[in-house]
Amino acid sequence: MLSLNMFSCVSRRRLMAGIVFLAMSFALPTGVAMAQTDTSAQSVQYDSGMNGAFDNRTAVAPDSASNCNPNPLYVIQQCTQVIGSGLEINAISGTGINWGDTALTELHIQIYGPNGSIQNCTQFNLAAYATSPTCTWKNPNPTKKMTAGDYCSRTWMYDGSGYINMDSECIDVHS
Repeated sequence: MLSLNMFSCVSRRRLMAGIVFLAMSFALPTGVAMAQTDTSAQSVQYDSGMNGAFDNRTAVAPDSASNCNPNPLYVIQQCTQVIGSGLEINAISGTGINWGDTALTELHIQIYGPNGSIQNCTQFNLAAYATSPTCTWKNPNPTKKMTAGDYCSRTWMYDGSGYINMDSECIDVHS
């Protein structure tokens, strides 16, 4: 039998996180069904945990959705949330979770869509195993139809000479 005492504290955390992700991948529904919510119950409050289905893309058809990218190869797990109905987007937000055991410095989150960059949020530092501040773009004209396609958030890290893409997550928005 495997004993947790034979692992360091950091290794136990990673093992437990892996077990949780594995359990969630079997327990949570994925795809379009997760994106469909009751429009009358929508709110402009944002879930700081960015809970959502754990698949590569979520199609918004026609209501709000959120999604996280649990890629075990990346230190950052990126989460994106789109609030709106069909092509009428009220807001887009993104956050990153540092799953590494070291702090990360000079990070920022970018919100972008099919027509390019929408917003770059302010720079921040992120402690080990911490969640970033939420970067939110609020549409100044939420009844205007937006271009169909992927709306995403991405965490960038400055390495002294340029920016490194730490992770991104997209939600497919269509009418």
